[in-house]
Amino acid sequence: MRRALIIGSIIFLASGLALAGTVNLRAWLQNCTGTCKRVAPDFLRCSVKPGARFVIRLEALTDPAEWVEISGEGVPEWGEFKTSGGLGRAEAECVFLMPPDGSATRTVFCAQTKSGFSTSLLLELTGYPQKKVTSDTSGEDHGVPLGWDDFRGTPPMYPQDDTVAQIVYELRFHYAYEVSPMDDSFAAYLVGTEVELVIRRDLSWVYPWAKTAEVLRHERGHLALGEVYRVLLEIQLKGLRTVGTTPDQAITRLRERVSALFENVRARMERTQSLYDDATSHGKDAEAQKEWDEKILFWLKRPSEAP
Repeated sequence: MRRALIIGSIIFLASGLALAGTVNLRAWLQNCTGTCKRVAPDFLRCSVKPGARFVIRLEALTDPAEWVEISGEGVPEWGEFKTSGGLGRAEAECVFLMPPDGSATRTVFCAQTKSGFSTSLLLELTGYPQKKVTSDTSGEDHGVPLGWDDFRGTPPMYPQDDTVAQIVYELRFHYAYEVSPMDDSFAAYLVGTEVELVIRRDLSWVYPWAKTAEVLRHERGHLALGEVYRVLLEIQLKGLRTVGTTPDQAITRLRERVSALFENVRARMERTQSLYDDATSHGKDAEAQKEWDEKILFWLKRPSEAP
């Protein structure tokens, strides 16, 4: 079984009850490339991509209105934060740039009223273990390296739908563009693209008793399919160009075209991944698994012919 990640904003709320009212502290994690888990009502643990930049926005509200201040304790040197206050409502933000080594840190954000009542949020950040996927189609194993060391997550307490392992990956892309004037219009075109397939080791899991060659072979097939569509997206983005009557219109059309291509490739990948699981009975049908291994190897060599 496989899972591809799509990550959005995360909202977190903590509140404190005072004798004369309440003080609430809300937090939004934006542009956070990773996953977060609410460990306790006032404790948020996030596993973040090393080197990623993201923002946590904070809002404190009091009822009835009184002066409230948001402060931060334990902000790392790679974080930027300013204490902020207001009457009945205060806003603040902390910008983090996760270090490449993924060092763990804990920061406490506190909302405190002038009369002394307070509530707080504990944010724990760690860099998640990841591995960029590369392929060499000359290998018998699709040329996509995958071992049991890549499965470091915690499996569910009980198996679901006969699933004994799950490889989790992210399909990422970055691009740069330029705009050039034409006779009576403007052209926007890509000048650089990077498409990556990254294994999320912290979320990939396997039951200890399921570490067999057959299970690993099936999970490797999922990863190899991800690589097929990574290369396909890379091919489709290359040389992309749009035209508009203004620079902004040309750029907007280019961005829309990039997003549409990504969504199309993602949908095709998800559909093929599901067909792979169904056809092979999650790897239990040896003959079907062999047939799909051959298909995947062919698509790795010719991504444009993938379904």
